[in-house]
Order: sequence, then C-alpha cells, then structure tokens
Amino acid sequence: MKLTRRDKRVLAAGFLIAVGIVAWSYVLAPMQQRWKKARVALHDDRQDLEKLRRIAEERDRYAADRQRVLRMVYETPDLLAAQRVVPALINDVQGIGQDAGVQITRYEPLPPKVEDTYATYALTLACQGSLEKLVAFLYDLQAHRPVIVARRLHVIPPGPEAKTPDLSIELVLSTYAILTPESLAVAQEEEAETV
Repeated sequence: MKLTRRDKRVLAAGFLIAVGIVAWSYVLAPMQQRWKKARVALHDDRQDLEKLRRIAEERDRYAADRQRVLRMVYETPDLLAAQRVVPALINDVQGIGQDAGVQITRYEPLPPKVEDTYATYALTLACQGSLEKLVAFLYDLQAHRPVIVARRLHVIPPGPEAKTPDLSIELVLSTYAILTPESLAVAQEEEAETV
C-alpha cells in the first residue's frame, strides 16, 4: 500500500504532535515546574534575607541603645551588691561637691530597690554652701553620667545667729544599675526554667 502525499502529511503531523507531547511531558513540564519552584524559593529567600536585614538593623539599634544606656547607668553582675554601686556613687558625688566648692557633711546609703533587670540605689546627703555653689553642685549632678537624680531637696536657710550665710540642703540622690549581659543571660535562663 502506497502512502499518498496527504497521508504522509498526516503521519508527519501526528509524529510531530507525538514528539511535542513527549517533549512536553518529559522535558518542558518538569522544567517549568522546577522553574516555578526555583522562583518561589528565590522569592522566599529574598523575604528571609530582608527579614534577616531587619533583624540585624534591629540588633544594631538595640546595641546602640544599650551603649547609650550604659553611659547613663552603672553595670553590675549582682543587683543586690550595693557595695559595688554605692561607693562609686559616693565618690562621684564627693568629686562633684569638691569641684563646686560645697561641703558635704553627711552621707547615708538607703537600701536598693531591685526590679527584674535593674536596681535603684539611693543616698541621703546633707551639704552646705553658698547659693551659687549649691546651684552649680546641683547642675553638675544633673549633667553627670552615670545619671544621678535628685529625688528630694530640702533647703534650710541660715538661722539668725548663724556664723556663715551658707545654706544647708538635704538631698535624696538616686542612681541606677543594670545587669551585665552575662548576668542577664543567666537570669533569663533561670526565669525560663521556672516557667
């Protein structure tokens, strides 16, 4: 049996269609699926990369905030160890008082108030000096780093029979301390274990 030209064309078209179906099934469709998977994976990886960038920026911002806070407070491994912070506070106050020309007559440390990751240390203080010296003293206290906060201020004017025109003031000064990063990590681990 002899194939006509039309039959040859139909067979060639059928062969091409069969080759196309086989190529689509075994080559093009799997490539297209791999391409889609690769695009989805690339999109997910880009999102993950952006998320990691945001986390890194946030970490850097937190590190900068921590450094800023560290310039404003004391850092200690044990918040209950007032013997580390209070002497430093007294030394700072004495230095500021000497620079301002104020005579400090009494120090009295108060018990620390401890929170989760920080503590407040307070000190009752009595001092004498002229109005200008006391103002300079208070200004220098306010500008000091680590922060020293005057919580209470009681001014006592000189009495009528006083030998000097100096004022006396009684202050309650406070400063703050935070845990060192190592101590903070240990405290957080202990807290996680109890939960």
